[in-house]
Amino acid sequence: MRARCVRDAEDWYAERSLIAARAFVQEVALLTTCDIVEVIREALARRAALLRRQAHRGSAVDAIVVALAEPGGTVLTSDLGDLDTLAGHADDVTVERVQAHACR
Repeated sequence: MRARCVRDAEDWYAERSLIAARAFVQEVALLTTCDIVEVIREALARRAALLRRQAHRGSAVDAIVVALAEPGGTVLTSDLGDLDTLAGHADDVTVERVQAHACR
């Protein structure tokens, strides 16, 4: 019986590794479509602050993400919450829910 348990565990770990590798490939593919912002300019920070004041919700990070998506962008998140509210005050920003990875 012990040998069977070890084999099942090896199969489970191999399957989980394959799932994690596929998820990594999908994440890399997604990231290649994203803009990477290293510096937050004053105009963007002010726009984010205005969105927060109008929405009466959200963190500074959430507001910056929504402001970066203006105009006409889409924010992908596993937690709509404040992002959706902030986007309601933004210029043509859509927030879409994505499934969080079960592997993490």
